[in-house]
Amino acid sequence: MGNEKMLRYTLLAGERALESYAWEEATQHFIRGLEAKGIDLNGREPAADAQAADLLFGLARAKSAYFSFWADIGQTVSNLRSAFEYRVAAGDSDRAVEIAQSPPRLPVGGRSGLMDIMEAALNIAAPGSSAKGQLWAHYGWVAGVEDADYPAAERAFREALEIARDNNDGLLLQRTLAQAAQVDFYHGRNYAAIEKTRQILTISAADLDLTTECAARYVYCISANYIGEPASPQELGAFINAAERLGNQFWVHLAYWVSSIVALLRGDWERARQLANRAVAAAPGAPTILSSASHIELETGEFDRAQEIFQKLLGLLAEIPANPSFHFPAVVSVDGRVSWFTGTPREPALPAKVADIVMSSPFAIPAFVAVNFVGMAYDALARGNQEACHLAYDGLASFSGECIHAIASDRLLGMLSHAIGDVSQGTGHFEDSLAFCAKAGYRPEYAWTCWGYSAALLDRGNEDDRRRAEGLLAEALQISTDLGMPPLMERIASLQETMGAGLQPPPAYPNGLTFREVEVLLLLSQGRTNREIARVLVLSQRTVERHISNLYTKIAVRNRAEATLFALNQLAPSE
Repeated sequence: MGNEKMLRYTLLAGERALESYAWEEATQHFIRGLEAKGIDLNGREPAADAQAADLLFGLARAKSAYFSFWADIGQTVSNLRSAFEYRVAAGDSDRAVEIAQSPPRLPVGGRSGLMDIMEAALNIAAPGSSAKGQLWAHYGWVAGVEDADYPAAERAFREALEIARDNNDGLLLQRTLAQAAQVDFYHGRNYAAIEKTRQILTISAADLDLTTECAARYVYCISANYIGEPASPQELGAFINAAERLGNQFWVHLAYWVSSIVALLRGDWERARQLANRAVAAAPGAPTILSSASHIELETGEFDRAQEIFQKLLGLLAEIPANPSFHFPAVVSVDGRVSWFTGTPREPALPAKVADIVMSSPFAIPAFVAVNFVGMAYDALARGNQEACHLAYDGLASFSGECIHAIASDRLLGMLSHAIGDVSQGTGHFEDSLAFCAKAGYRPEYAWTCWGYSAALLDRGNEDDRRRAEGLLAEALQISTDLGMPPLMERIASLQETMGAGLQPPPAYPNGLTFREVEVLLLLSQGRTNREIARVLVLSQRTVERHISNLYTKIAVRNRAEATLFALNQLAPSE
């Protein structure tokens, strides 16, 4: 076969492989063609002709399906840029716009240099065309996750959605909604993100783009975890199925990772490990899965294994340029948790510049800032540093009411409040955490909240607080024993020894009601309003509403009258 004929075949074979999601096969075809032409695979040289531009463009699309480290990502963007600039210089605006519509998937929070390609392409795209709408959608994504500019992202997405509706372009509509939903999540707008994903997932399977489906299912599942309404096994399975069909390592690793997080939050450690291993197989160096894998080992007392995972995560930083991507907050978060769980703050301490990379960057996105504060909070608690506890509290306070990377934010806020001597403030956070975790079914976090709350109440020192602490510790002991959480069991035993109490079983309330839910139910049965219950128990009305919602579910009633009847029939007067 002649060289020219071979190059045409290679280009055609690569494009066909892309169409069938055969990413590795496509990559090999495009590399073979570029090597035959003597072209630098890194895209550092301008494309010499149209064929070279097409091969570079093909390689960029194929490589974007891999979970890549920053060196590969830089190469991918360079390849895309060379192909784009060649078409612009050749006066082929349509092809240049087509190239710009296919940017690689980049690690969120990184700096890729894609924005100038988007801006240049927008200037040459036909006004009102679907191509221009797609560029606006990509521009919104880059503005949201690289520049952390949510208002600019919103404006871009509005432009894209308007074009999609004017042109009746269903594909553009769903892709724009998916990108907008991801930006919503990364900026802490979880409910808005979920609403957009629901719009996407109502589209018939025949009309739903597979990559868009993966993005929508990811955002739905991860946002649902954050707000305490975790995805069902069916929803998690649908995400795994879509990612496997697409065959894209990036989405496959996220599908198994999200399912692993849900198992972790439920306390199903073996299932969490199995899913984490599947995620690692798809993306061995992904900081998402390495950070949560260490969490599983810490909860179960496998401290040496957790340390090994942390060292692997820390070692990856040498390959990553300093930027506010997830690698850095992941290291800070795991470092803090390892120090706190083991009771031995790491020495030497993690360099301050590692935490500061996210905290000082104007491009840091809120979701990663929150993870960074979680690590800082644990480290401050491990070291007993009150000033650091104050700083961590101030940073985490705006994330109250969320589950950040499998940690209930209000539990940490309660512990920080206790550490700085404000038990009253901590009480409110602990109560919010109990209600949040009970409703979500996050049993490990519920148990840790019981322990932390007990420690704060005992420091306050009155008899009512002592009785409340005894009940909370009994609940924590039952859960930690059932799930197999040695680190928590040891802390419970230590606290009970301090207060002179044995390891007593928890009170047997009907239908699995907790001590606090019984308190709320008894007051409700007396005709008290939510405001009055909140005042009596020194809670927020929101927390009371959560407790009522939880206990209604447990005792299978629909209203206050039915709840009152249950209380009269099932609860002894002494309770």
